[in-house]
Amino acid sequence: MNIMWLDAITRKDLAAVGGKAANLGELVNLGIPVPHGFCITTQAFLDQIMEWHLPQTIGPMLQRHDWDGVSRVAEDVCTNMPISPELKFELLQAYGRLGGTIAVRSSASSEDLVGVSAAGQHDTFLNVKGTDEFLNTVRRCWASLWNLRALVYRHQRGISNVDISMAVVAQRMVPADSVGVMFTKDPTPNRAGSMIVEAAFGLGDVVVSGSAETDRYHLSGDGSSVVESEIRNPNKPVMTMEQLLLLGRIGQTLESHFGHPQDVEFAVVDGRLQILQTRDVSTLFHPQPEEIPRLGRLSFFQRLCSDRFQERYHIAPKPLDNLAVSIVMHASVRALRILGLGFLDRSVDRLTQQYWREGLTLPNPFPTWRLVKSPGYLKHLWSQDLISWWEEEPRRRLIDCSQAVDPVNASNEELFARSDHTRNVWLEVMTERLQITFSIYVLNWLLRMLLHLSVGHRHISRTLADLLVGLSTKTAEINQALWELSMAARRVPEISRLIEEDDVESIHTVTGGEAFLRKFRAYLDDYGHREGTTWYLWTPTWRQEPKQVWTILRGLLKVRSLPEASDWERYDIAVGNVERGLRYWPGLRRLSRWVIQRFRSLHVFEDVSHFDLTRPLDVLQVLSAEWGRRLVQKELLSSAGDVYLLTYDEVREWLSRQPPTPSEARKTIMRRRTTYTAASSRWKTRQLPAKIPSKILVGIPASHGTASGNARIILNERDFHRLLPGEILVCPHTSPSWTPLFVLAAGIVTEAGGVTSHAAIIAREYGIPAIVGVSGATQFILDGQELLADGNTGRVVLVTRLEHP
Repeated sequence: MNIMWLDAITRKDLAAVGGKAANLGELVNLGIPVPHGFCITTQAFLDQIMEWHLPQTIGPMLQRHDWDGVSRVAEDVCTNMPISPELKFELLQAYGRLGGTIAVRSSASSEDLVGVSAAGQHDTFLNVKGTDEFLNTVRRCWASLWNLRALVYRHQRGISNVDISMAVVAQRMVPADSVGVMFTKDPTPNRAGSMIVEAAFGLGDVVVSGSAETDRYHLSGDGSSVVESEIRNPNKPVMTMEQLLLLGRIGQTLESHFGHPQDVEFAVVDGRLQILQTRDVSTLFHPQPEEIPRLGRLSFFQRLCSDRFQERYHIAPKPLDNLAVSIVMHASVRALRILGLGFLDRSVDRLTQQYWREGLTLPNPFPTWRLVKSPGYLKHLWSQDLISWWEEEPRRRLIDCSQAVDPVNASNEELFARSDHTRNVWLEVMTERLQITFSIYVLNWLLRMLLHLSVGHRHISRTLADLLVGLSTKTAEINQALWELSMAARRVPEISRLIEEDDVESIHTVTGGEAFLRKFRAYLDDYGHREGTTWYLWTPTWRQEPKQVWTILRGLLKVRSLPEASDWERYDIAVGNVERGLRYWPGLRRLSRWVIQRFRSLHVFEDVSHFDLTRPLDVLQVLSAEWGRRLVQKELLSSAGDVYLLTYDEVREWLSRQPPTPSEARKTIMRRRTTYTAASSRWKTRQLPAKIPSKILVGIPASHGTASGNARIILNERDFHRLLPGEILVCPHTSPSWTPLFVLAAGIVTEAGGVTSHAAIIAREYGIPAIVGVSGATQFILDGQELLADGNTGRVVLVTRLEHP
């Protein structure tokens, strides 16, 4: 059956008509006013794309997650290939019966379901008139099943991008005087027992998109009364009391019928309500999270550790990340024990299991007899040629344990054995290295004392910076090699153009392209184990996600030259100032020279050793990706990325011992995802500053949690490439095409919209904080300014001050 009219559809027809159409059919059968219309079934869609051989064409691209390629091919096929004569006849016949101007909406099999709203991910077309335009919009709805935002959205939510289909709903276009959205359960916690309605004058999706100013009404939980109103123009409210109470009764009916709170879109036509669609408010139905330990009061030592860790681990780890994080923590404890501090084993073991829930710190230490010998031990460390020692011994062990692995052809036992061996070697080397790293803190304290005596407290920071001028580091080497790679691209204009256009897949087709790609691969061979966002398994190294390097290259192509070499004169002046200030202190000038030189050499050692310490991380990422792939094959995971929500013991149990049933596995992942969202929110909350600056913007708290980071002002889609992971997206409002940015953003701030807007819905689904309705956000917040976005209170704190250009 290719055509089904709405009055003949029920939820039993979900597979045939998709989520949106199935819900509309239920509304019609409940006697609720819905614009008349029909549905083009998923069977019609499947028959047509099979005739076009589209599944065979995009299948390989779906397997390798080439979302851009899938989107381009699907759009080309759906919009250009001919529709079969039989189907075309049925479509035109149904359109002729409906007549006039219509709305054409996508109704995918994966949308409007419990836990997944897919809000706005597929296309909708309003004011469609004429047979040609109708057929074109049907084609575009079909193509939108594979648009980039929908592909990314499903992948992030663990929904298959293969076993999906698309129906299309056609309804008479209602000449609305106003439109709005109702949530039968307000998603904000302090109003959880009430309904919320947001409405605006006009047509289309002006409320959902957040592009219009709305009136906001809070109804009682049963919809029988209006308890509060926020009306823009008291002389001309969007909704009447009668309309609101009728809407409340409809909301109660729908919530009772579907068994879940509803997100209802409606229109008012000549004073009468028309319901345009309804779906479950998916973000209210996450499973109960696992128990998250209460945060105790941190000691002075623990606060010091937390501050240090937060610089490197500014986002929360996931459970599987404990493979890497626990190495750092256990090595820290071992190194501090060697230096004279003791820790209770049970405290170390307890805290290690809770890092992803509780936060990164160390147990409270106590002094041991070794502490008496630590000054002599530290002096011995500082007197060694640490760079030579590192190159000869630890670096070799790291390289040996980080050799490339062929995960596909290895057994499960071999994969886990390789993981255990890599981690054991990593722990040994990390312990040796951290002894030296911790000694740098002591040397730093000693140097600061000397600077306090010589240049005064106010000049300590600047002098320290000048004393570190001109260091020859591994980081500088990496940057220089990347600059030379960008220069090689610049010498071939066609390669440079392809990089700037983000079309690196075509580089091999141009003259000199293969030679450049060999240089690029050689760069990854040498430096590709460099970590991305942080030392986690789910934040890929450069080798695992080369796009990070391409993005940097793209930026370097905009730079005409590297910054000039370090100004050695600053170093000489700083040393001179220190020695002059200590001239009246016997022996301190000589001590200062020795401390400064050791301080510089230890910083070089720290940089060189850091570069090698990430080698095992690259291997563990390869192994964890393979574990995810195998668990998907066993139908225990929907997406390989969900493997990071499991602990190492769970991965081993599921692959090698006693796996759960697929149903039990899905429940575990859903619950773990909810737990991680809660843990991640608290992780960010702990980073709130003790003092809130006076410059605060206030909006509507639309998605809970807190985030800090640099603001990125994005005004339109042309600026999408400017957003970097961990930045806070600041924009006028969002639409479905903006959804991929939510994967990158640490938080969202919009100038318009309410708790039912697109930005609010998607932010809640991704578990990132969002503050909407922040008037003048893109004017008052400057690009690059450090922000604190508090989705719990609706505050946007301007942490740093920048001057307008």
